[in-house]
Amino acid sequence: MKYMKNLMLMMLAVFVTTDGYAATDDEILKKLTAIEGRLSKIEKVIEAGKAAEQLEALRNMFKGNVAARKKEKGAKEEKAGEYLLVTKWSAGDGGEDIIGQRVVEIYYTAKNIAKKTISIVDGSAVFKDKLGETIARLEIERDVELAPGQEKTLGGRYTQSYGSGMERLIVIDKQHVDVSVDLKKLMFSDGDVLKF
Repeated sequence: MKYMKNLMLMMLAVFVTTDGYAATDDEILKKLTAIEGRLSKIEKVIEAGKAAEQLEALRNMFKGNVAARKKEKGAKEEKAGEYLLVTKWSAGDGGEDIIGQRVVEIYYTAKNIAKKTISIVDGSAVFKDKLGETIARLEIERDVELAPGQEKTLGGRYTQSYGSGMERLIVIDKQHVDVSVDLKKLMFSDGDVLKF
């Protein structure tokens, strides 16, 4: 910026002397002072722009650090099996509903393996065969209220929709089924909420 300032001063000096105008030292000083004031304002604007860019860069860095910390925290919390576990399950033929659709009765036992009481659950019990194909995905009762170590039988009668394959649970060997818990959110009785 000083280079620009010196260049402007030299140009003004050349202009004043080549114009044939006989300027006094006071007039030249006034003009130079005015130019210097304008240059100071320009420098401040440029510096403010750089400061704004630096501030934005810092904000972005901070956002990145917060996101990284959330990701690290989330990675630790993403293991739903550390909080809720399906210990046993059964499935049977429930006959047909009033419009003739097949009904499958599925019951499973969920156990709280966390150190605190679980009050609300947003998630599902997922039944997959050993090849990884999903047989059934059942939404877990939201207001489950399970103390540490406590078990609760959940489930019920589910209408077999066309092509869902849920009836496989009636005939498949239980050893060929993996049951897991897929949680989105979990709230403990103390109000702490985990997001997965």
